[in-house]
Amino acid sequence: MLSSAKSVRKFPIATIYRKGITPEPISSPISSSILQQSTSSELKEEEELGVDKLFPCDVLQAHWVSEIMAMCPKWITSASLVSMQIQIDCPLEYTKPMLLFLRNHQHSFFQQMDMLAVADHIGEPLRFELSYGLRNVMYWNNIRVNTFVDELTHVPSVSDIYGSAEPLENKAFDMYGVFFKDHPDLRRVYTDYGFQGHPMRKDFPVTGYTEMRYDDSLRRIVYEPVEMAQELRKFDFLNPWYSDDPRKESP
Repeated sequence: MLSSAKSVRKFPIATIYRKGITPEPISSPISSSILQQSTSSELKEEEELGVDKLFPCDVLQAHWVSEIMAMCPKWITSASLVSMQIQIDCPLEYTKPMLLFLRNHQHSFFQQMDMLAVADHIGEPLRFELSYGLRNVMYWNNIRVNTFVDELTHVPSVSDIYGSAEPLENKAFDMYGVFFKDHPDLRRVYTDYGFQGHPMRKDFPVTGYTEMRYDDSLRRIVYEPVEMAQELRKFDFLNPWYSDDPRKESP
C-alpha cells in the first residue's frame, strides 16, 4: 500500500498521461511522504488542464503504462488512463505484436480477450477504429488497444493469439465489413446468405435493400426489394453523419 491513512485520499499527478501526449518514464515511485504533503487545495480538480486527481491504485497503473511505453516506443503512439481504464493507441502494423507482447510479458499477462469493438468514423481517411479489450485475471486489470484502418486494408487476425477473437472478428466482418486476413473461418454470423452491405455502417440505409416475407402460393420465404408505401415522402439522399452536411450549418 502506498499510504497507511485510514481514508483514501486523492493527490495530483503529472499531465503526461493525457491522450495524444507521449509520457516520459518515471524513474522513482511516489513515496508515502509525498502523499502526506498534499493539501486540500491540491485535491481540487484542475479543469483548465483536463486532468482529474487519481487514487494510489491509478498511480500504480500510470507507472505501469510508462514502463510499457518505454519498452515499446515504436508500437505505441499515445496512452491514456481514465477512470481505472488504460487505453493505448497503436499503428495497424504493430497491433498484433503489441497484443502478443501484452499476453506474454510477465508484467502484463493479459490472457483473455473479452471484446472487439468497431467504430465507424465515416468521411475520415482511416474510417474504422478497432478496439481490443483485454483482461488480466491474475493482476485484476483491464486494457484497451486501439488502432485505425481504412475500408480496403486487411487487418491481421489475432485468432492465433486469442481463441475468443475468432467469433468477434466474424461479427466485425459481418456488421462493418472489416476484413481480417489469415482468419481460419471468416464468415457472416448475424445476417443471411447473400445479404447486401453491412448493417452497422453509417452509410447503410435504415430500411435496408431487401425485405423478407412468406409467400403462401410458393410456400417458402421470398426476398423482394424494399418498397416504401408513403407516396408523398421526400428524400434528400444526404447523410447526416458526414461533417460537410449542409444541414449542420443551418440553425
